[in-house]
Amino acid sequence: MSYGKASTTVLEFSESRTGVLNWLRKCPAQADVALSVDGLTKVRLGGIERLRPDVADLVRVVAALHTADCTVRRPSATPEDPIAFGRRIAVRVPVQNPETWKRAGNELLGLLVWLTDDEWDVSFVSLSAPRYNQPSLVEDPCPVVLFSGGLDSLAGSIMLLAEDLDMVTLSISTNNRTTGVQSRGWHALRRGYPAQLKGRHRVKLEVDAPGVDPESSQRTRGLVCLGLGGAMASAMGGTELVTCENGIGAINLPMLEGQCGAMMSRNVHPGTLALATRLFGAVLQKPVLIREPFLFRTKRELVQGALSLGWTGLDRLTRSCDAFPRYDRPCFRCTSCLYTELALGNGDHYVHISHATSKGTGAVAWYAMEQQARRIGGCLSASHPWTAMTAEFPILQKAHDSVVSGWALSSEDAQERLVDLYRRHVSEWKPFAEAVLRSARERCA
Repeated sequence: MSYGKASTTVLEFSESRTGVLNWLRKCPAQADVALSVDGLTKVRLGGIERLRPDVADLVRVVAALHTADCTVRRPSATPEDPIAFGRRIAVRVPVQNPETWKRAGNELLGLLVWLTDDEWDVSFVSLSAPRYNQPSLVEDPCPVVLFSGGLDSLAGSIMLLAEDLDMVTLSISTNNRTTGVQSRGWHALRRGYPAQLKGRHRVKLEVDAPGVDPESSQRTRGLVCLGLGGAMASAMGGTELVTCENGIGAINLPMLEGQCGAMMSRNVHPGTLALATRLFGAVLQKPVLIREPFLFRTKRELVQGALSLGWTGLDRLTRSCDAFPRYDRPCFRCTSCLYTELALGNGDHYVHISHATSKGTGAVAWYAMEQQARRIGGCLSASHPWTAMTAEFPILQKAHDSVVSGWALSSEDAQERLVDLYRRHVSEWKPFAEAVLRSARERCA
């Protein structure tokens, strides 16, 4: 990964009496920036002193690192450095147990570098310990399920609840539109499974940086979601955090040959979950295991499973579009919309897709997905599909290694299940692509 000529951006955090993390960006320009995390303790971070010190520290650290990621821009590509992407960031965070975090430095840095492809220098200073009176969260050891408001989170939650799994949900949003979508989906779940759905927790994450143009990639989104989820599960006395992403989206293979490293999001990649679980074990008194029960399902299989249980209108209850929350309606041209329509199989939308993907960014997204499917298909037709797949997509080996350790599978079983996952994905994409193209021809006739 290229770091160009970027200098190190230094960010130093302090905590105000109200619990809001404030920091001063020292270079390249000075600006006062405040971060607030609402909802975890009902009163921003102002109730953070009521959390166990280890849990409160985890919240502080992931919030600070996410703020740094959001407000330090990545370098722009130049003719001399066409793959400039990485940054150098130094962060100083106040915590109650700095020695614990210093000992966990390797685990934290390993996760950060894997997620962001940046160079990080993270240090910790002692924070005067708030008085810890009582837990702000009711003890309830059932699993915490991340509920984003997207199609996977709703369909996956339906599947888990249908298996009589008791659970509480955690929703993290950055804006009111996302909060509204999450509430709509959660109340639908509540009506369907009132006995198993034990509770709901919401976090509103706002990075307020006047005069700072935010970084769009935000590769620590997975860190802050997993970190807040792990903190909540541990605070409630639980040991399990669940994410409902399908396997194709979780592993997230590059679509174009020029994409490498963290240019593709790794928010819930099996490798990310393994590294985050290791971090939780190093910093939490009650370690939390992260589970991904739908890793070996495609998005279509996951959604069709929920539909088979009698659920309808999943697309109206959720929003999975790259243009959201700027626009409230699906654009039908981004990769997220295309995956959603592939999963739902709604032929009525094919004419919208054929029009939206005929030009501009829609054509680019369609081309990228088509090229990826062709590359995967070529690998699967080879005499040794796994060898061909890992040669074409080296990141797949990391998924394999994490699956072997996390799922207690043999290497051969993991290879077979991953190859079969992509074989089914390609078999789903081909008829979908043909139907959309047929709709395009009919529209132009």
